[in-house]
Amino acid sequence: MCELAGHTRKQMWGAFWANASAAGTMKLPVQLRLKLLLRAVVPILDFKCSRWPPQRQIANELNALHRKMVAILLRLTPTDGETREQFVRRRGRAARQLCLQCGIWSSRWFRRALDWDSHTRRERNDFTWAAKLVDFRAADYLSQRRAFYNGRTATRSQPGYVSRRWHDGIALARLEV
Repeated sequence: MCELAGHTRKQMWGAFWANASAAGTMKLPVQLRLKLLLRAVVPILDFKCSRWPPQRQIANELNALHRKMVAILLRLTPTDGETREQFVRRRGRAARQLCLQCGIWSSRWFRRALDWDSHTRRERNDFTWAAKLVDFRAADYLSQRRAFYNGRTATRSQPGYVSRRWHDGIALARLEV
């Protein structure tokens, strides 16, 4: 998965438009519209991303999606004499400030991944399939393979995109949060 999953993005936009375009929604104050965003869109994100290994590229796409939705909710209009580019930048800065105030979605994703990782690594969960899957061919196995095969793991059965390993994503999340 090299980008924010198309199906997840469609579901998030669908929930956004189903709630943001509801009658009377745009008459609400901005803070209530942001609460509506948290209640309608974020649960889809929470459900879908909890077990994705954190990745910087997908986090950037997720933050951009968050900014776009907040910018739409702001309903700013261009001022007199303002060019289109100036307006877009001003609206983007305002949306970014609101996103930072209420918490960016990539940080939420990274925290959830760290929580899930600590949950699966608890001693009482050692017998579960999730704990066994997290530890299956972990970082030490891959480093041994790289040492034996001159920098490569030789674990691929067919060509294609190399997915981020869970342990690498958790290391990134620990750096970012």
